[in-house]
Amino acid sequence: MLQIILIWWFFIIFVEAVTEIIVDSDFFFPIRNGLGKLPFFIGRFFAALLSCGYCLSVWVAASVAWMLPGSPSSYTPIELPIWLPIWFMLIIDVMLKTFVLHRLSNIQHEFIVRVLKRIPFFAPPTIVDNQETIVEEDNSDDQTGNKKSSM
Repeated sequence: MLQIILIWWFFIIFVEAVTEIIVDSDFFFPIRNGLGKLPFFIGRFFAALLSCGYCLSVWVAASVAWMLPGSPSSYTPIELPIWLPIWFMLIIDVMLKTFVLHRLSNIQHEFIVRVLKRIPFFAPPTIVDNQETIVEEDNSDDQTGNKKSSM
């Protein structure tokens, strides 16, 4: 069981990492930019797909979902419902794995963005140098200290 969890975790990390590299890296910027300049709709479609992390993670997850353990091809014929053909079970299996990989990789990405980038070791220098300060609104008069009405 632990081995299956580790394999799934590896694929979740893989989907998030590949998606992040394609969407945010400078290496793929010329490809995204070049596709966006094509005169046909298909070029703009793929440029938008390669620029959207949420959209691209679906397709990255779909491309690796068939490699995950637990596919219906490993089931014995007794475990399969008689009324469902094996190809239908395979399609449902890959679709469910794609959805789970996609959502868990997005959750992992949000964890990285919201939690780890707040730690100075992981954060880019611009985030560390430009920390936001919280300014509380003063609702009292300058001399009396009485609260102003907020009507």
